[in-house]
Amino acid sequence: MKTNKRFIAVSSVAVLAVLLVAGLFVWNGHRPATIYIDGDGVHITGIYGGVTGFGEIASVEVADAIPAVRIRTKGYSFCGTHKGYFTVDGWGRTLLFTHSASTGPYLVLTDADGRRTAFKTTGEEQARELCQAIQEKRVCFTNVRNDVAKKI
Repeated sequence: MKTNKRFIAVSSVAVLAVLLVAGLFVWNGHRPATIYIDGDGVHITGIYGGVTGFGEIASVEVADAIPAVRIRTKGYSFCGTHKGYFTVDGWGRTLLFTHSASTGPYLVLTDADGRRTAFKTTGEEQARELCQAIQEKRVCFTNVRNDVAKKI
């Protein structure tokens, strides 16, 4: 009799622990990523986030839509939220930060190797402001890099 009660108690705790971990993963994945700019580069927070330095960015643009997302290669995808690496038609392996299945605007960063990062912004105004700020920082970074190269 004691063995059955102990088994039920241990099983119940194990099931609750698994449900808690799964719930935390879904909660963390659905938290909207944020994007901001500082002297180091473009920061994207949250799961699969990171920093992209201004020297790594070849181009930046605002897009109303992105091509079709085909396959998740390494990332989180649930109920229209895509975070991580996905195969995107015409773009190949792309780092996505989308929080709904609706259309953009998206801020799209492309590095020197042609790899893209697409971040769904909260609106057209945020997308344009970020795009302009990144372009200005890229120009400043390039000018400083060129000045240092001339001095060497």
